[in-house]
Amino acid sequence: MLAAESACNDGVSFPFLYAGLVIYTKSTPMSSLREWILITVLYQCVVGILVGLLLGLTSNRILRAVSARNFIGLPSFVVFYLLMAMLSIGVGSTLGSDDFLVAFGAGIGFAHDGWFSAKAGKNQESFAQIIDLIMNSTIFVYFGSDIPWSGFFFNAVIPNLGIGQLVLFLFLVLLFRRIPAVLALKNFIPDIRTYREALFCGHFGPMGVGAIFLAIEARAQLETGTSIPLPKPKHEVPPFSEEYKAIMLIWPVICFVVLGSTMIHGLSVAVISVVGHFQRHKGERAPLLGGETEGLHGFDHGEGEDSEPDASGSDIDH
Repeated sequence: MLAAESACNDGVSFPFLYAGLVIYTKSTPMSSLREWILITVLYQCVVGILVGLLLGLTSNRILRAVSARNFIGLPSFVVFYLLMAMLSIGVGSTLGSDDFLVAFGAGIGFAHDGWFSAKAGKNQESFAQIIDLIMNSTIFVYFGSDIPWSGFFFNAVIPNLGIGQLVLFLFLVLLFRRIPAVLALKNFIPDIRTYREALFCGHFGPMGVGAIFLAIEARAQLETGTSIPLPKPKHEVPPFSEEYKAIMLIWPVICFVVLGSTMIHGLSVAVISVVGHFQRHKGERAPLLGGETEGLHGFDHGEGEDSEPDASGSDIDH
């Protein structure tokens, strides 16, 4: 559920980003509204989802056909969904639609019936974890090497932006971004059984790759009018234009939020593990401090229906 929410959040944020961008780049409200509805919402988002669904459904049928005829081995079978993800991103970029939504739609179309998960079994889970670790590590190495530390303490273009304001903003984002909504909707989400689970789901909404991508997209649109930003922000002298102020505001704020989210959500796992360690009786504790493998011990999921889809199709190997 958290993974699906993250994918939806990254995709749905696209039209909200462009709602502000078209106001900056268009001269009249009507032209801004027209471009936002026709280009951003209908073409980039709606068409992106439909294209992704078509890619996913087509890939599912093709893979079923070649698998039934034993034309594909297990290693190629397991890696297929990664190749489909790359194809989705390439198609989305070529068409100028929302890459996130194209990939998300392709994933839904590809795995909607559970056939691929049942066919690949544990091999898919192991491979997915490896790829996830490699890609996450790569993007955070890139992010860590590009953090604008000086912009956190002094910004000549935005003099009121300092470390105190950034810390307060981060605190308010973490507190109000998800937790109140998840607590309020607890009774409408079958998978969330207790308020403890609602608080857990509300807290674990880390901001990372999606936020960085949107920040780069915003900078690029304001700097060049394309999806490719300048290597370094252009230099202006006072009085600064509103576009230049927006450019010099976006990157340090987003980077600080992603940095804070990475530290807080990353350390939260260790805190939960250590607290769980001391909550257990001495004879039930793991050998190492914080080495508990049941970090969600006590969550109410002993009964109830499984939310995973049943695999369908007659060509599943048993």
